[in-house]
Amino acid sequence: MRVKTDILLGFCFLYLGLECTHSTTLSHAITKKSLQTHVEFLSSDSLEGRLTGTKGEKLATQYTADIFQHLGLEPAGDNGTFFQEFDFTAGVLLGKNNSCSVTNQNGATRSLILGQAWRPLSFSDNTSFAGSELVFAGYGITAPILGDLPAYDSYHGLNVKNKWVIVFRYTPEKISNEQHRQLSQYSSPRYKAFTAKENGAKGIIFVSGPNSKVKNELIPLSFDTSLSSSGVVAISVEDVVINELLRNNAYQFNSLQKLQDKLDSGQLDAVPELTGIKIACHIDVQQKKQHGRNVLARLKVDAATASMMIIGAHIDHLGRGELSGSRSREDEIKLIHYGADDNASGVSSVLEAAVALSNLKAQGKLHGSKDILFAIWSGEELGLLGSAHFIKDFIEKTGNKSLRPAIDANINLDMVGRLRKNLVLQGVGSSSIWPKLIERVNKRDAMPLITQNDPYLPTDSTSFYLHGVPTLNLFTGSHDEYHTPRDKPETLNYEGMKRISKFLVDLILVLEIKQNVMDYQQVQKTGDHPGRGFRVYLGTIPDYTSSDSLGVKLSGVTKDSPAERAGLRQDDMIVELAGKKIHDIYDYTFALSALHAGDPVALVVLRGQVRVTLTIVARSRE
Repeated sequence: MRVKTDILLGFCFLYLGLECTHSTTLSHAITKKSLQTHVEFLSSDSLEGRLTGTKGEKLATQYTADIFQHLGLEPAGDNGTFFQEFDFTAGVLLGKNNSCSVTNQNGATRSLILGQAWRPLSFSDNTSFAGSELVFAGYGITAPILGDLPAYDSYHGLNVKNKWVIVFRYTPEKISNEQHRQLSQYSSPRYKAFTAKENGAKGIIFVSGPNSKVKNELIPLSFDTSLSSSGVVAISVEDVVINELLRNNAYQFNSLQKLQDKLDSGQLDAVPELTGIKIACHIDVQQKKQHGRNVLARLKVDAATASMMIIGAHIDHLGRGELSGSRSREDEIKLIHYGADDNASGVSSVLEAAVALSNLKAQGKLHGSKDILFAIWSGEELGLLGSAHFIKDFIEKTGNKSLRPAIDANINLDMVGRLRKNLVLQGVGSSSIWPKLIERVNKRDAMPLITQNDPYLPTDSTSFYLHGVPTLNLFTGSHDEYHTPRDKPETLNYEGMKRISKFLVDLILVLEIKQNVMDYQQVQKTGDHPGRGFRVYLGTIPDYTSSDSLGVKLSGVTKDSPAERAGLRQDDMIVELAGKKIHDIYDYTFALSALHAGDPVALVVLRGQVRVTLTIVARSRE
């Protein structure tokens, strides 16, 4: 479907002064107005936040494809089009065969109503269990010693093998801040499910408890971007279901309130024996598959070359905040997340660079040794899906294991709409050539810059760096509106975007010089992305886009890390760590959290079809 909008017509009149024609008539200088035109369309209500796989994403990608077509660029997508499609798991749905019943000590069976009294979790195994016994396991947390705090183990003294465990949903309500820090990283539903599995349980039942004061007692059927189940059946039930079981139990804590009050003080000896109670369930959770698409357009610079540089930015955002990355306030829930800075700003700058360079070519002023591939990625917010698919497809089609020398460099733009003091250039350490090129360009542009060596970034440039391509990411910093509905077009600095777009074009022109063939440097990782929370460090970089359930596939390892010293390689599949079987990223983080700095442990990988055992020594992160 073609985009027939006032914005696209505005593009034609703005640049050409008449209806859309071939780009050779184009005469264009980058302006604030043109940048704002792109941002306002991409961030408009009709696109509804550009969530990957939605109508909004299709309208946004069609808009950019139409512009590339009118510029006369060559389509570089699938089957002679500008689009490159990829499949992904967009969420989970309840199937038609979900059922659950509980039998109390007196033999009375209660069938639970789906969506009212119970609900499976998105990562539950799909299976059936009949007549399994129940054990209450408090908050279901196992946490190691932290400072002066002793270890915390909800399973101490419990036999849960081949049984179901009931656990409270969160952490104890009345513990100290120090103990909350100790327990919080082991308290997610996924982590608790894994802990139950490690202790031999068949399934896990989450109950919120009255002290949590939640609005919805059942855990939502939300998708956490993982492509695998937890290995156990996992459900949540309303408080009254467990309360009735406790009421009929000959135990001093005969209500959920009394039991939670006791456990909330941090004590672990308040676990009732729920003898004679059984549960039977059939779980049917289905993955919802969707299609996303990149937009790829090639500007031929040298007919004799097969080499190219890639200039990219991601076009997808968070829709109405459906993804876990939303930072919306309570009064902003389900509102459109416009994504003006993240990342309509980057896409707009790429579009303007394409216009300027196409114009130079039309005037016979673009000379160099590399073609330019303009790439508009989708699926970035879901885990760099679009750029990862491009690389996989590129390798399969070319038959080469490496992207070099076919791809000389990758320049990415992610959030360039809030220039205040400095433009941040990230990944400069990925090539020894970058500092020289940047200095040369900035002698003319006088852009206030901060350079950072680290190329391990939560954006699409990392997909290329991990496959041996020198990368550079342009960024103007985070802000309070990031990942909220408040990231709107009126908050951007369009004069700053104009300067950044001009800097980008000048950098591309310098890269076109034949003698500036980029080398590639490995960079030792100096930091870690937020939210990991581990005291030890291995230096492995998991491939979050892999759907393989055999283990954790690696996108790469960081330079001078324990992983590199142990002999780990890109594409290794970790299947065991310190004696624990690894099926997915959650198994891996669970095993990682139990490691101690300086202790050698065994690590088993699949390298192709060969099982290889290595020894790795974690080091302290602090």
